[in-house]
Amino acid sequence: MYQSKAQQGDPDYIKFWDRVLNSPTDSTYKSVEEGLDFLIKDRSVMHISQGILKGYFKANPYRQQKLKIFAKERPIFDR
Repeated sequence: MYQSKAQQGDPDYIKFWDRVLNSPTDSTYKSVEEGLDFLIKDRSVMHISQGILKGYFKANPYRQQKLKIFAKERPIFDR
């Protein structure tokens, strides 16, 4: 999805896709906690399952933070 939008010329997607390819550590996180830390430090987007996020907050109530949820939809798995 991101790559095709970048190929279509969208400047935001071009910038994002370049970062994914050339600086993957700036674009990915290894745990829910690390992803939430990215959100606190900078304006970011976190792609995560709502169930995983709810489970994390239930197990770690001290980490609650205000999040804006968008583009909520059912997952589609490529085969």
